[in-house]
Amino acid sequence: MPRSQASGPASAQDIARTIGTYTPSSLPASTWKQIRPLVREVATKAAPTTFTGAYAVLHATSLFVAWCMERDEPLDIETLFTEANVEHFVSTGMPHLQSHSRNSYRAALRRTGRAATRHALWSPAPQALGRRSLRAPYTHQEIDWLWEIARSQPSIGRRRAARALMALGYGAGLSLAEIVVFPGCQIKVSEAGVLVEVTGERARIVPALPEAHADLIAMRADHYDATVLADVRPSRTAGAGVVANLVVPEGAPRFDSVRLRTTWMVTLLVRGARLSEVTALAGITSTKNFQDIIDFVPRRSLEEIATVLAGGAS
Repeated sequence: MPRSQASGPASAQDIARTIGTYTPSSLPASTWKQIRPLVREVATKAAPTTFTGAYAVLHATSLFVAWCMERDEPLDIETLFTEANVEHFVSTGMPHLQSHSRNSYRAALRRTGRAATRHALWSPAPQALGRRSLRAPYTHQEIDWLWEIARSQPSIGRRRAARALMALGYGAGLSLAEIVVFPGCQIKVSEAGVLVEVTGERARIVPALPEAHADLIAMRADHYDATVLADVRPSRTAGAGVVANLVVPEGAPRFDSVRLRTTWMVTLLVRGARLSEVTALAGITSTKNFQDIIDFVPRRSLEEIATVLAGGAS
């Protein structure tokens, strides 16, 4: 299915067919057989309008209901879909996932719970803001997938462009306009790790995420005396053309420089960077857009917060 169809509006009949034929690959067949009627009922009540939305509801709901069943909870929508149960699941039910991935599940389950229940109490949904919001960050699995896609592009030029987007966009938080003009010589290797030196109006030095180190070091060696996109002439539309030219498999996430930068900011916050440090490293002076990513940064327990306040942890 083309990506435009997956994310665009779908007919009620197609959504119903998707819900009726969905089978999660991550659950045992015996488990799915027991929870299938409830999951399908919940997904129908959630009333997704796109294939992407339907799959998100079905996947999150399947994992959540399976977890509840393992805890001997009764398979009842009003009993299972409570704010407390969702928070408990997000905190304990998927420890193998990184924090921003767990928060993606939280957001999906909270939306689903509000739509599917009549009596359960839910905190009000955030009021829509009259401005452009930051795009949601990629999940941990999507980032891993994008790295794989970047390294398997069908030509040298596309591989170079995709690697630059990942290493500089996700690895160091550069904007697309900054990536297009970025020279390899501004990648520095020091005792502190790999540093990315950004010049221009938002000049700054950014310590890169460790997962981008190898690619950045290779980019420094390959393009020391040229821009990392050596075959692209810098212009206002050059970056968009580079992204549009990348080959992405059907069903895979698209390369989006804004989402990569947002994911980088979330990752810094999750790993302990302070808000003042993130804004400085991002080259921004306002924090107003950070309210859009708060839901993707997990809250620590009261015990952890108390330890921090007592000076026992950073």
